[in-house]
Formats: sequence, C-alpha cells, structure tokens
Amino acid sequence: MKKVIKVKLAKLIDKTTTSTVGEGTRLIEFLERRNLNYDASIRVNGVVKARNYILRDGDVVMKIGEVNGGYYA
Repeated sequence: MKKVIKVKLAKLIDKTTTSTVGEGTRLIEFLERRNLNYDASIRVNGVVKARNYILRDGDVVMKIGEVNGGYYA
C-alpha cells in the first residue's frame, strides 16, 4: 500500500486547502482530479514544475489567476 502524503492547494484570493494523496502522485494527476488545467499559472512551492513532477509531502501547489491591467481577473 502506498504511503499517504499531504499537499496544499492554494488559489489566489481563495482559501488554502490540504489534500491527502498517495505517495507517487504526479502533478498532472493531482490537477485533473480537481478539474484544473496544467498551464503556466501552476506553481509548486513557487516554481513551475513539469506535469510529471512527483508531489512530495508538504508541497504547496498554487494556481495563479490571470491579471489584467493590474487587477485580478
């Protein structure tokens, strides 16, 4: 049985949530399960990571919204 790890999901202006996922879960799998697309707005611990990045315990996945003219869209 896979070890369980905790990963936080933060969205700009939304509350941060903590998810429990199986060890070895890839970033793309994590996003798809939450109906999020992998694109340039996704960061892991503040850095752009490959879609096949394997999440680690304590990682913070962040979705940064589009900013237009200095305002959050």
